[in-house]
Amino acid sequence: MPDEARRERRDSRSERATSESRSRSTRRLVATLIASLLVLSAGCAGIASDDQPGTETSTATPSGTSSTSQSGSSTSAPTESMSGAGGQSGSGAESTGQLDDDGLSAERERLVGTDPTNPDTDGDGLNDGKEVELGTDPLVADTDGDGLEDGRERELGTDPLLVDTDDDKLDDAAELDGRTDPLVADTDGDGVLDGREIEAGLNPTLADTDEDGLNDSAELQRGTDPLSVDTDDDGIRDGREVTLGTDPLTVDTDGDGLDDNTEITGPTNATMNDTDEDALDDGRELELGTNATNPDTDGDSLLDGWEVRGETPGGADLPGADPLAMDLYVLVSHSEEAWRFRDSERTTIRAAFKNMNVENPDGTTGIDVHFASGGSVPMEREFSHGVTAQWAARLNSTTDTMGSRKEVYHHVILARLHDEEINYDGWAETPGRVVLVDEDQRAPRGGTIPYRDRLIIRGLLQNILGEPDPQYKPPDPEDDISDRSTKSGWTRYEPDDPRAHEYLPQHFADQLEREGYATSPVRSR
Repeated sequence: MPDEARRERRDSRSERATSESRSRSTRRLVATLIASLLVLSAGCAGIASDDQPGTETSTATPSGTSSTSQSGSSTSAPTESMSGAGGQSGSGAESTGQLDDDGLSAERERLVGTDPTNPDTDGDGLNDGKEVELGTDPLVADTDGDGLEDGRERELGTDPLLVDTDDDKLDDAAELDGRTDPLVADTDGDGVLDGREIEAGLNPTLADTDEDGLNDSAELQRGTDPLSVDTDDDGIRDGREVTLGTDPLTVDTDGDGLDDNTEITGPTNATMNDTDEDALDDGRELELGTNATNPDTDGDSLLDGWEVRGETPGGADLPGADPLAMDLYVLVSHSEEAWRFRDSERTTIRAAFKNMNVENPDGTTGIDVHFASGGSVPMEREFSHGVTAQWAARLNSTTDTMGSRKEVYHHVILARLHDEEINYDGWAETPGRVVLVDEDQRAPRGGTIPYRDRLIIRGLLQNILGEPDPQYKPPDPEDDISDRSTKSGWTRYEPDDPRAHEYLPQHFADQLEREGYATSPVRSR
């Protein structure tokens, strides 16, 4: 074959090879473009699938596999990527669709709006995937807007979805600023929520803000001021008042005219307006000078309140009574045949008692005797010694004969006494309120005072003195008289010289000042 013909065949084969090479390059380029379009189409299909639940989209991949999206979920088949001449597969992030390893696919991040290249888009310390899991906003550092970033709330244990985790009316951030516990509604355990304490100006970290001995809750309940140690300004801390039983809202709890501080530091009771129960308020007693802890300041068996009012609760009159000086009220009755009690006798007996050496609380001396007339009483003329006389005297000293004066007044009965064996002059309760005297003993019988008057004085003294101390009794213990008489003074049974014994022995005067009358007051009267 000629050379020219051979050249033409070579040129023809070269042109065909070049054409085939170009054709293969074109096909490869087209395939690459198609693959890229398919990937883009798959992404769009995924978005369409998220927006339209229940649809399916299938796209082919360069490897011949398919990607299906259904009900909002997406599963992407791995794509092939050429890496250099060896054709190695791409990185794991690219193969799973995750670029920042935050637990969310790139497609999901694009859907949520987070940055697929930043694991913590909002920089709050929680990665985007965790925020999606917890329900917090991965695009907002402080989801609940309480001043604490979501990651910080997770560290503290507070709820990043709640402004006030413990529901105490304080934002979580505010609790941290105020050093209260955002997980405990009542940080100091005083019964008041932290927010309420802040509102009231209290310290939510201190159970007793004003340190007065009452916790804040107790103060709010009682109405005391939790910011004031002494709400009523009476000089006593609120907590101490509660312990004592006084009212921390009132300066004078019992309303007796004495403030609580005065009473708790003194002898009276701050919760009782009448400490000694004598029918006089403590403050009134202070004004009068009587003893607020002693119902009978002067010891005359009459309550101070009775003496101030001049009358007992039962209606017995007490004319001229003085709570600071001893008084003796005497009702004088007589039998039909007895000699009547005379004004001169009243004067004599009053003077004798007033001159006795007894010192009163007001600085005066003696005992004031007040007489009242009891009229006549039925009495038998004949009396045997002792028992019959006592029975007769007591029988005629009842409420029927004395009225409201019973157990308040002393009752002197003048009667004609006669005993064939013994000259029976009289009898007196020791202690007590009844005196029986022979009415016929009116002569002086050697003394400066008539004998009947001396008998009345001695009988009344036995009423108010009681049994004498053994050392002052007559020496004969077998003598019945020794139970009611002393060796000397008005209380001597038969003085050798009546004039030398018309006085009250000092030991009896001392006893009266120290102990008062032996007869106790009857409060019901």
